[in-house]
Amino acid sequence: MIRPLIRFSVRVPRLRPVVRAVRTVSTSIDYSLPLPKLGKDLMVKPVIDDPGMVVLDFQPGTIRASRLWLRDVCRCPKCVDPHSGQKNFSTVDLPDDPKMRSTELLEDGSVKVIWENDNVFGEDVHESIYTRAEYEKWREEPHTQNRQREKLPTQRKHWNKATYNALLQNGVTKISYKDWTNTTDRAAFWRAFEALSQTGLIFVTGVPHGEQEVERIGNQIGMLQHTFYGTTWDVKSKPEAENVAYTSQFLGLHQDLMYHDPIPRLQLLHCLENSCEGGESLFSDGLRAALQLRKADREAFSTLTKRAWFFGYDKAPHHYQQKHSVIETGYDTYINCLHWAPPFQTHFGRGWFVTGQKSYSLLDLKRAASKFEKILSSEENTLEVKLNPGEAVIFDNWRVLHGRREFAAGSGGSRWLKGAYITHQVFKALDERRPRSENDTCRFPMSDSPVLRRHLTNEEMNQLDRDEKHPPKPEDVRLEPWHTPGDEL
Repeated sequence: MIRPLIRFSVRVPRLRPVVRAVRTVSTSIDYSLPLPKLGKDLMVKPVIDDPGMVVLDFQPGTIRASRLWLRDVCRCPKCVDPHSGQKNFSTVDLPDDPKMRSTELLEDGSVKVIWENDNVFGEDVHESIYTRAEYEKWREEPHTQNRQREKLPTQRKHWNKATYNALLQNGVTKISYKDWTNTTDRAAFWRAFEALSQTGLIFVTGVPHGEQEVERIGNQIGMLQHTFYGTTWDVKSKPEAENVAYTSQFLGLHQDLMYHDPIPRLQLLHCLENSCEGGESLFSDGLRAALQLRKADREAFSTLTKRAWFFGYDKAPHHYQQKHSVIETGYDTYINCLHWAPPFQTHFGRGWFVTGQKSYSLLDLKRAASKFEKILSSEENTLEVKLNPGEAVIFDNWRVLHGRREFAAGSGGSRWLKGAYITHQVFKALDERRPRSENDTCRFPMSDSPVLRRHLTNEEMNQLDRDEKHPPKPEDVRLEPWHTPGDEL
């Protein structure tokens, strides 16, 4: 026999303006239990639902969760240590079907639930308070549970050589070392970090000479990533190099450590010496190239999103291998990241292109990749900068590809860069708590929702169309200038 349930609706003011004037919060409880003590503003509506569920109704969505889950997420001082932030109990300590004795809406919009027969801490009852901020977050949670897969900033500005040079000249994508490391006034740092989040590439000027400075620059974001190259590493030409980057030859556009898990999110390079002829650094926005390919050839774009490439490093004692699609998208078509590293591409398995009844042609994949590479390395998309001693670059290794012109080693000059990596987790942790400016429309948790991600994909394609039809003038490509006057790259 199905037991009827009671829904208690709570009318509370919403956090930010939307279409309707109020939101409704409702909870469902087992009708066989004593009726909850109703708060003054609660309205009762009969419903029939799953006896183990609690329903919270909002506009424009609904949250369904089990009472077990609701009891498990209680963050009162008994359940969660206020100092360490760690749980004081295990989920296995809870009853299979926690019972709610009462619910009440508090004046500040929080919801109070009294649980009965709750013996987790040797008590007959337990009181949980769920704040407005908590249940607002729950409403968005189905789209953000796997937050580590939210790979790129939700609002991005793709660029080509002309638009990035304009950003650089207007002071948007460079910052002095003094401002970057200023721990008292962080305004300039946050503006530069926002530019890094949006464009994937910034420059730091006026960096003191010293091998430890790249670590200090990186530590402003967070802890550096340790790989088998070390916590920091040197980019120098040397004989019998274990990495093509440690030679003087031309190095095409690529991303680092595609064979590593996790792939570094940020890469930092500090120029200590660069007196030899050649050695200019090359950068290209992989996001823009992927969007251009999508517009020009949807079939080629689709091929690069569905078929995997193999990347590897096999030089004793290190043996690594990973497989990734060249362009990684979510189900909502949003481009998450790119994987492009020809020097570290390993061979395909002979049977890899036969799956079930359908055979996938390596030739099709090669042709699609050729079209992408042509767009990526085109003159209009390739930014060329010769780093000088005292300059550093920080770029998004999941999006921006980098390379290097050949340089004349041993000709009386030298080239020495000090490098470091930062993981996605460290980068994302800082990106999520950066102050949002009015230029960033994605200032709320809803920015991770599939609906908005699809909207942003459309906006990125629209930006591409606008740039092609009406190339912006250099003076129009700017945000609020924030670099130190006279501090030129």
